[in-house]
Amino acid sequence: MKNAQKMYDVEMTEETKAPTPKQLEVLRAFYDAAKANYPPPTMRELRRRLSVSHNAVFERISWLEKKGHLAKSPGERRCFVITGSGVTWVRRSIEDAG
Repeated sequence: MKNAQKMYDVEMTEETKAPTPKQLEVLRAFYDAAKANYPPPTMRELRRRLSVSHNAVFERISWLEKKGHLAKSPGERRCFVITGSGVTWVRRSIEDAG
C-alpha cells in the first residue's frame, strides 16, 4: 500500500506528465472513440482491447487522470473523457509513427 500512496504523491512536471507507451494505448482508445463519435470505452472494452487485467487498466487510467490527460465526467456512466492534453499526446504519437 505504501507504493500506491507514493504513486499519487508524485509532483507533476512537464517530463512526468508525458504518458508512457502503455498509457498512450489507453489514450488512443479514448481518442479513437471520440473521433468516431462513440462513447468513451468502458473498463471491459479497454481490458479486451489491450489484453490486460482490470487492475492494469485502472492503474493506467488513474495515472492519466493525475497527469491531466483524462478527466472525470460527472453523472456519466462512462465517466472518463480525453482532455485536450491527451489529444495532443495521441496526435504527437501518430505523427511520430507516420
